[in-house]
Amino acid sequence: MREPAGTETGEDGGGPKIIFFSDLHNCCHERECAEILRLMKRARPDLVLCGGDSVVARPGVSAEPAIRFLCQLAREYPLYIGTGNHEYRMRIYPETYGSAYPEFREALLGAGAVLLENSTDGFICRGTALKIFGYDMPARYYSRWHDNEVPASELKGTFGMPDPEKINILLAHHPKMIPQAFAWGADLTLCGHYHGGIIRLGENRGLISP
Repeated sequence: MREPAGTETGEDGGGPKIIFFSDLHNCCHERECAEILRLMKRARPDLVLCGGDSVVARPGVSAEPAIRFLCQLAREYPLYIGTGNHEYRMRIYPETYGSAYPEFREALLGAGAVLLENSTDGFICRGTALKIFGYDMPARYYSRWHDNEVPASELKGTFGMPDPEKINILLAHHPKMIPQAFAWGADLTLCGHYHGGIIRLGENRGLISP
């Protein structure tokens, strides 16, 4: 993986420049990907974060379009990838999805991406100490029919506590983790899952949800 920019200050005198995207769901057509890459090159990010669900967990559906695009990104930028419910399903049900997830994982790691499966990575970027956490939320919390609350202790039990000497960025695919993220102490929480974005007023007033 390409290293994030070092301790120098950016041309605009600011800190790290980060691009975040989520929920590609294998929709990685050549023309659209070329346009995304063009815009990224113009923005000149120090690192790129992915919030999960790059693939579609459906038997017989190839993850090759997503793999090809993510590998291309990883060769050009430091790329950190969180997981969503689709990656989680592919991993825990090999009897249904075969070797799809190991092949997905191996390809990304081979291209230099960092796949955060309940894991972290820390580094200094443009003089700012960053620590990125990728929370791999169990499938039971994604249930559409039963609102299984995520325990408040879930993040602490998975990662310990945030590092007070760093900016702590949490990739948590499902926005239902927002209250736990606030309580845990993440400085920045990035989610996906709801498709098309989510509008919130303060911590507790969500205007858009499924």
